[in-house]
Amino acid sequence: MHRIDPLLLAWLESVQTVPVFVRSHDFDVVASNRSARELSAVFEVGTNLLRATFFVPAAREALPDWAGATGQVVALVLNEAGLMSPEPELRRLVGELASKSDRFSEALAEEPAVLPSGTPIVFDHPERGRLRLSFQQLRLPGTDRQTLVLVSVDSGSPV
Repeated sequence: MHRIDPLLLAWLESVQTVPVFVRSHDFDVVASNRSARELSAVFEVGTNLLRATFFVPAAREALPDWAGATGQVVALVLNEAGLMSPEPELRRLVGELASKSDRFSEALAEEPAVLPSGTPIVFDHPERGRLRLSFQQLRLPGTDRQTLVLVSVDSGSPV
């Protein structure tokens, strides 16, 4: 169970116009605001972003360039693992994904470059249409390696 600072949680809920969520080092969503949850169900608290990306059909369908997006996700995992020795939970999760997802194994074999924070992905929203989303990740000090993620809709997206 991940502890969320009550002040951070209050701030998340007060932010109305920007989708924001907090993820754990093993990519579980531990907090999110309404704007993030309206953008995608994968930002619901308790969702593991890695499992959702590789195993939830609706998440796959929302990513027109699923292969490219999964490559970015694997790059993030490698970056997370490279920052410090991976926690047992992250090692287990990587092992699970490698054994159950051919695409995850392929992306690992491609040795993806670690992409800069903010690299956009294309996302098909059921009501808003095709969006280009950028993600800015900020490590939260004083937590168990939680990361605050701000999502922006790039200019030119129909929102």
